[in-house]
Amino acid sequence: MKKILSILSIALIFPINGHAQKSSFDMTLEELMNVTVTTASRQEEKAFESDSAVYVITSEDIRRSGVTSIPEALRMAPGVQVARIDSDEWAVGIRGFNDRFSDKLLVLVDGRSAYVPLFSGVYWNSIDYLLHDIDRIEVIRGSGGSIWGANAVNGVINIITKHTEDTQGSYASVTSGNYEKFIAEARYGGMTKNAYYSVHAKSTKRGDMKNLADNTDSQDEWAMNRVGFKYNKYLADHRDTVSLQGEIYDGKSSQLYYLPKDTNKEIASTTDIVGGNFITKYNKIYSDDSKLNIQFYLDYDNRDVIYLDRSNRTIDLDIQHYVKYNAKNELLYGVEYRNVHDNLRKRSIDGIEYITFDPEKLTFEIADLFFQNKTALIAEKLFFTLGSKFSYNDFTHFAMQPTTRLSYFPHQNHHIWAAISKSVRTPTRWEDGMTRVLTVTGSNEGVLKGNKQYSDEETISYEIGYKTQPAERVSFDVTGFYNHYKDLRNLLYSVCATELCIDIDNSGDGESYGGEFVGNIDVNDKLRLALSYSFMRLIIDVGGDDVYENRVPRNQLSFKSYYNFSDNIQWDNILYYVDNLSDKVAGVDVDAYIKFDTRLSYNIDDDFRISLVGQNLTDHYHQEFGASLYSKTREIGRSIFVKLEYKY
Repeated sequence: MKKILSILSIALIFPINGHAQKSSFDMTLEELMNVTVTTASRQEEKAFESDSAVYVITSEDIRRSGVTSIPEALRMAPGVQVARIDSDEWAVGIRGFNDRFSDKLLVLVDGRSAYVPLFSGVYWNSIDYLLHDIDRIEVIRGSGGSIWGANAVNGVINIITKHTEDTQGSYASVTSGNYEKFIAEARYGGMTKNAYYSVHAKSTKRGDMKNLADNTDSQDEWAMNRVGFKYNKYLADHRDTVSLQGEIYDGKSSQLYYLPKDTNKEIASTTDIVGGNFITKYNKIYSDDSKLNIQFYLDYDNRDVIYLDRSNRTIDLDIQHYVKYNAKNELLYGVEYRNVHDNLRKRSIDGIEYITFDPEKLTFEIADLFFQNKTALIAEKLFFTLGSKFSYNDFTHFAMQPTTRLSYFPHQNHHIWAAISKSVRTPTRWEDGMTRVLTVTGSNEGVLKGNKQYSDEETISYEIGYKTQPAERVSFDVTGFYNHYKDLRNLLYSVCATELCIDIDNSGDGESYGGEFVGNIDVNDKLRLALSYSFMRLIIDVGGDDVYENRVPRNQLSFKSYYNFSDNIQWDNILYYVDNLSDKVAGVDVDAYIKFDTRLSYNIDDDFRISLVGQNLTDHYHQEFGASLYSKTREIGRSIFVKLEYKY
């Protein structure tokens, strides 16, 4: 801790003594407050005017943080818990219920849902895009079910890439270090008549971590290669647009497995990963008061894991229309249809099938209808929003997810908002038809079985927030929330023959409450400081017993400083504090830890930049989460790397 304080004192006190000059930050604080977002309401609006707890991670944040993956970038957002499990697996959650596959969080990439319908989670090693081409990441803390549907229970993350107009010319980068063995990125953008395009490629190879128990190499290195394109064309005097984009990827992920039938036997295995996606969009502007958006995407992913060979194909069509039908009211409504087909082929290891699904192949459908009406009760002062999502799925059939929201602007640069929302999490194939062999403390082995009568999990959310920019160089945002959860997943234990049988049902209830704070200050034209803090308490009632343990970190804090020595030299620091985490049921027990990252970059000229980055500098290794399925707990190591960038 003394080392951290010393580093921070140097990082902060020294820059403050610098002479002021024209700011070289990409955006002023006022521009950050008014950055355009689309995720909260599915329409373009200023972040300051949004009646949601929205946080935007900008392209400058991504670049200056020195991160090399999207999950690591998400650490900068308040209320988001990011815990690295091993080399290529992360647990990312918003306001609790974090896991490797967080089932109460919806993740989008340019409007395409990235969650895997098998378990409503995300394979983060598949979302390994060119960070330089990400325009922003919009993080919505709180319910998004009324417009995004099932599984947007505690939040929505939308990763938005840059428009092709902003990716003209060439860009290339190479990164290398002790863990980031090799990362190469390349992109070229050009234009034709009324159209812009870009093509890109990325190759990644990352090293392994350490086993917590004996500090040996965990043999979980991974590699990924991907190529893609993006095309945007303007129609009708640059009012209407059509866009196409697609990507394919191929990779390998290594892992050491310890299977329940023989926990002393190590099995080294490599998972082959193949996938891709294609998105097309059509946007038509009839007038300033009427707009139509149509989106279609196809997504495919195949993973041949040692205990399961799975593939998934998703087709999705989304149509929405915005209309301002009088001076006080504007309406957004739409429909969505999704068709999912999966093939979950069981694998036998020494004659044992560890995970099976009934049936192995399944095609299921989801259909949604939504509306959202915003009324100006007092012009430019008071607004009321009423909306709901009406959904049908093949597992539990009908669900309704309404919301009511109120926004009040008492003075310029002051915004008070409140919301009450209902959201649901629908069952997945994991709950519906899975059988899994596992070990249980105090027993030789057990069998966890799905439940075809599993129903929706329901959540009622209450939120209130205040956003302000009291001075030109100061802004802050504070949010409070309370969630009540009903029909949560519970585990029921019984003895079947010689085995311990574990069934699941919806007998769990719970509640959570907490708050988040974000503050920014431009100390002078060279130095920007940002502080975010979140507090949360989660209480789950299963079988009449309240589980008060720290299933989420109660306290999380991040403090970052961006400093410009000159137009060519930048020094950036981020300090994270994460409280302890203890979930005995899930086998997770993690001490509180401090994480410190630093980055020093130098622009050699207008085309070349070199950066030196250090991550996790407080410890050689530290634990952030529990073990992945059929593997051991890992420690995350210190990382030092150099990045070279070239653009013209």
